[in-house]
This record gives sequence, structure tokens and C-alpha cells, in this order.
Amino acid sequence: MYLEHLERLHDTLETPDGDELHVWWIYAIPAGEYESRPPTDAEYEPFPASNEGIACVDDVARIAVVYLTHYRLQGDDHSRERARQALEFVRYMQRDDGQFLNFVTDPGMNEEVFGESDPDVVDGVRVDGTMTSQPKLAFWSTRACWALGEGYRTFAGEDDAFADTLSDALDAYLDVLESGPLSSYDDYETKGGVEVPAWLPNGDTYTTAPAVLGLAAYCREADDERARTALRRLADGLQETGSGDTVTHPFGAHIGKPPGQPWHTWGLRQAPALARTGDVLGAAEYVDAARHEVAALHTLHCSYDAQIASFGPAPLPYHQLSYGTDALVHGCTELWRATGDDSWARLGAQLGAWYHGNNAERVRMFDTEAGRGYDGVYEDAIDLKSGAESTVAAVRTMLD
Repeated sequence: MYLEHLERLHDTLETPDGDELHVWWIYAIPAGEYESRPPTDAEYEPFPASNEGIACVDDVARIAVVYLTHYRLQGDDHSRERARQALEFVRYMQRDDGQFLNFVTDPGMNEEVFGESDPDVVDGVRVDGTMTSQPKLAFWSTRACWALGEGYRTFAGEDDAFADTLSDALDAYLDVLESGPLSSYDDYETKGGVEVPAWLPNGDTYTTAPAVLGLAAYCREADDERARTALRRLADGLQETGSGDTVTHPFGAHIGKPPGQPWHTWGLRQAPALARTGDVLGAAEYVDAARHEVAALHTLHCSYDAQIASFGPAPLPYHQLSYGTDALVHGCTELWRATGDDSWARLGAQLGAWYHGNNAERVRMFDTEAGRGYDGVYEDAIDLKSGAESTVAAVRTMLD
């Protein structure tokens, strides 16, 4: 249930060693005219990203999280196998130095589809050197950490050999964190006249939060003091970026790139990351920080058709995107799990109704029969593209 479209996006590539690499297409675009009706399943065609590739860690890591969640909830063996395949993809994209590349491509496709030269690749399929696929602490590497942590949580005690490979991958990633941003723990930078934490990966909370989710999932199962120390330090950095309240901008949000990048829904995982960390570590201060954001910011969204796109500084209603609602709901549900307070679950349900028509255009943004999540709501228009990111965001919300 809900996984049908993810199955349609699934494909395989052959590595130079002759191994089968499981991938999920980044985009799916309706091929026909659909102004007067939703497209049918048969009208959706997988589509690559120009100068990037056909699939990426950024999406497949979150797909792994969804299949792992479905397996834990339903005991579904097919979801278990798909989760393992997605995690193998994530591991394949990790370099020997612990960093991750993001994209894979099918050589020749970029030129065939877009008339452009193919991006540079290593190992035949891994893209290396583009803005969105290079070894750096960017959003794809922290989402890889999220998937690896969730994978370890699920497979530990069930398939210890595979769980150990995930733990090894996390160890290599911790090397990168410790030699990079965490080496500046407790140091501050002055930006715009404000002191901000100097140890956030990529200098922002959007990138940091998925790594916190992954390390917290890992630490729930693993007795690993090194990982717990890294988790606590990253959570400290997140916690320090929150400001405002129910009537004061930015309404409890943990600013994306301190001190003042305008808030938006992309990558909004700070609240769920803090709530989960507080629950795992028994640290009430992180749960309190998550509660402050959810009570102010997430509640405010209910006054704007269940989603505010960004602040500029006034709330802006467009564009409302699938991953924004997913992240808002996630904050509520992780806070509910950490506190046992059902009011947060009810708030999450209100926000999740965005997928069922409680949005600015009163259109369903998730097809429960086909398992398709649509890209977003624009002013006087609906974007019915249904690639990996929008679909996995919708499905994760449904499973939550």
C-alpha cells in the first residue's frame, strides 16, 4: 500500500564490475495533456536531470527510510529487500574517505535527452564534480547518514553482518564530521553582528538535521559513545539557532543558515531531529526546543492552508511543496513520540491533510491508489510531476 509508484520509479544499472545497482529515477513526468484530468499511470515517464543524472543519494536515502519504515510497521519482506537495495546504493556512493557522491547516470543519456555533454563520471556511473554531486558535507551526505542510521536500527539483531557494514559506513562518515565541522565544536563565528555556531555541517541547520536523525536512530540501538558525542554536539548547534515565538518572527523556527537566511520549507527537519535526539539521549532540553518550534511555527501553518512556503519576512503561501508538508508532519510526530502528548499527533494530522486537499488550491496531492505524490501547489496551478522526492515525501507522511 502506497508504494506502487516507487516501484515504477525503480530501475537497475550495471556497474563496471558487472554488479546490479538498484536505483530510483529522480523525475517522472506526465507525457500527455492533463489540464482537465489527472494523468494515468501509463502516462508517466521516468526522466533524468539535466547535467546531473538519473538517480541520486539525496532521494534514494529517503526511499530507504520509507521502505525501512514500511518493513518495521508491516513486516513486509519485499520492503525489507527494497530497503536493503537502497542502502546498498547509498554505500556504493560513499568514497574511501567517507564522503559521498550524489548522482549516478546512464552514460550517453544526457546527450541523448538534452543535447548536452555527459557529466564526468567515475567507476562508469558515479557523477563526480558537478555542483550537486561532489565529495562534500552537503544535503546528500547527511541524508545518507539518516538512511544508514535507520538501516542499522532495523537490521541490528536481525542481520548483524549487514548491520555491521552500515555501522562501518557511519564510522567513516563520523571521521569526516570530526575532522571537519565538529573540530570547531564550541567555537562561534560572527555573522551579521550575531554569534553563530561554527560546527554545523555546511554551515546550516537544513544540512545538519538529517545527520542528527540518522545518528539518533543509530544510537537507539548501538552502544557507541563516539556517535553519541557527535549526536549531542550537532544537536547543540541546532538548538542554538532557534528564535522567536508565537508572535515574533521567525516564530520559533531554527534558522536555516544563521543568523538570518529567510526560513523556508526545504529541508525542514530541525524539530524532528531535536525531538528524537532528546528521546534517545534522555535530554529534555532538546525536546523542549522542538516543542517550542512546533507549538509556534507548525501551528501557524494551519492558518495558511496547512503550509507556508517561506517568510520574506511576512508569511508567503506559494509555492507549497510536498517535502514541506512531509517535514512539518515529521516534526509533530517525532514530538508526539518523545512526549506521549497526543495533541502533537493531532496537529500532524491537520498538517498532513494538505495531501488530501487542505491546500491553497483544494486539490489532492497524493493519489492513495497509485501511490503518487505530486510536486506542489503554485498560485493558480498544480504541478503534477511525480518523481522520487515528492512521492517519497508523501509516502513517508502517510506511514507516519
